[in-house]
Amino acid sequence: MDNFFYLHGYFIELEKNGKKPGTIKQYRSDLQQFISWLDTTINQDLLDVDAVAIMSYVAYLKERSYRDTTIKRHLSLVHRFLAFYHVPVDSSSEQENIYRAPPLQSSDFISNNEMDQLLQSMQRPIQSIARDILIPRNLAIVHLMRYQGLRPKEITSITMRMINLAQSTIEFNWNGERINYTLANTHMTYIRDYIATIAPH
Repeated sequence: MDNFFYLHGYFIELEKNGKKPGTIKQYRSDLQQFISWLDTTINQDLLDVDAVAIMSYVAYLKERSYRDTTIKRHLSLVHRFLAFYHVPVDSSSEQENIYRAPPLQSSDFISNNEMDQLLQSMQRPIQSIARDILIPRNLAIVHLMRYQGLRPKEITSITMRMINLAQSTIEFNWNGERINYTLANTHMTYIRDYIATIAPH
């Protein structure tokens, strides 16, 4: 069986869609491995691939001691590759559960000591006007992520109307529900300092 000719049409389409050369190189490496396994291990045409074949490929990757994150990357790309050729393969909940990210441990989070070191580093001017003027903004962002648990998308959605400087709060409206976050004095100081850099003089 020789399935490598399927790669040609797929990569032509990726190039047309503006995929970066580095991305295409990674895709090519991953898909060549899948095609090689398909040809030599189960001797099956790409258009006949089914859920059983996909699970067998996942088992093959695990035998090679691939990390779960790497397997998920391979699996995601293989599904997109199959979808390009209209090969219907269901991604069952069983497959998803097998490769669910492990529970977070305390070691996965930044420690207080590491946080202090980060803040000290961020507060240190580097004689770059463009960077130094953003120090208060960057400190405010880090504090919102660390102490309020806000995600980047939520932080970038913050407007002046949402900030109450007098009460030291930020109000979000999520699906019609208003949620207020009360900020510590240190956090508000960074926000006020940043506002001072962007307010008209």
